[in-house]
Amino acid sequence: MDALNSSSPLVEKISFLLKEVKYGDAIAQEGFLQLYRELRDNYECQESASSASDYAGEQDEEVKYLCTQASLLFVARVLFAAKAQGGEKVPNLGCPVSRIVAAAGINLLDFFREVNVVVSKLSSYFEARGGSSRLFAQQAQLKENSETVVVMGLLAKKYKDNFSMFLHQLDCYKQIVLKLGWNAFLVLRIKLLSSFPDVVSCVELLPCVFAILVGHAPRLPDCLSHVSGAEYRSALLKSLSDICKADYGRVQARIPSVEALLSQILTSAVPEWREAASNAQLESNLANATAAEKCTFTGVVDLVSSKE
Repeated sequence: MDALNSSSPLVEKISFLLKEVKYGDAIAQEGFLQLYRELRDNYECQESASSASDYAGEQDEEVKYLCTQASLLFVARVLFAAKAQGGEKVPNLGCPVSRIVAAAGINLLDFFREVNVVVSKLSSYFEARGGSSRLFAQQAQLKENSETVVVMGLLAKKYKDNFSMFLHQLDCYKQIVLKLGWNAFLVLRIKLLSSFPDVVSCVELLPCVFAILVGHAPRLPDCLSHVSGAEYRSALLKSLSDICKADYGRVQARIPSVEALLSQILTSAVPEWREAASNAQLESNLANATAAEKCTFTGVVDLVSSKE
């Protein structure tokens, strides 16, 4: 595909993609682009010498081309970052994967599928420099990142399905709270779990998020109408854990950290809840003022004539 020799939206996307990856100064930027061009030329040589694409027929040609260019940029970013830091891995140097993918207009699943193919076809490039495709994949944590993308897709579906069950009664606020809760989950995953957490640990965060969301909602959903009594909070958390198929004991251990991070954020983010919190604060202030007025003194203090 001779896309770079034509004037098309695809060329514009690639140009924009290249501009997205920035390093500190012009010299470093040129060094990075030179590395990218070396990788691209090596890949194209291997591609022309090999048989049809491993995914022929599964992807649109333009999408595959964009995935390939994004993958080459990613490889260049990792290699350049390692070189700049004396061989040490520096994941945050340069442009993150999310930005590369967004600039290319592709999704993460397509990207990680293609990047593994690209890395494999660059094996001669790596070997000529004392490395290998396998070592690069380990350095770039391709396996872990690929698995994370799949897991997060499954968790997103689980979150959305359970949200429809727990918070269907929010009416016009439903979409706002849906996004808010998912963002809250992402924050918790980053702050409370490891870089590549297991699925079980991630699932344990869902009941915690739902407990806060449901706790702030105007009323309980039908599936939780049985929750009441003195042990309301623990009963609610247990019911949510059971429905989400998470271990209640582990969820219970996580909830204090979750509440510490999110309770204030969630209250201030939803108009309905913010108004309720404001009204509660107003009532509290009025109650305190009334109590102060009722205070009586047993004696009179003469502030004018009293002396030490």
